[in-house]
Amino acid sequence: MRKEKFEPGWFSEKVKKEIKEQALKEIKKFVEVKDLDKASLESLIYQIVEKLVKDYVNKIHSEYFSSHPLSDEEEIAISDAFKGDTRLVEKDPNLSKYSSSFRVEKIIKEVSLEISNEIIKRFKKSS
Repeated sequence: MRKEKFEPGWFSEKVKKEIKEQALKEIKKFVEVKDLDKASLESLIYQIVEKLVKDYVNKIHSEYFSSHPLSDEEEIAISDAFKGDTRLVEKDPNLSKYSSSFRVEKIIKEVSLEISNEIIKRFKKSS
């Protein structure tokens, strides 16, 4: 992996970019957006983004953690992080570069909102 990937926020940005593209493709498969009200559209987007983000994060974690045996402290840090407390992960030099990857809910909400806004803008222009 290249060094710049581990700068603060790299994971969130990488996930957002990849997930946004995948989610837009999925949404187009499911729905003609004009038939949905705004709440239904936002719910659909959230569900699709949630699944894609969780799958992506699990893939990244399994790749990293399968090649790096975890100490008891690291396992506790990771467990806490998935519950929303990333303090231990951020203190660990090996895990800190992944700390943003544990903020899954935050990433899902941000990506969902970005996609909702983008789709709503697109359809306002086309109607």
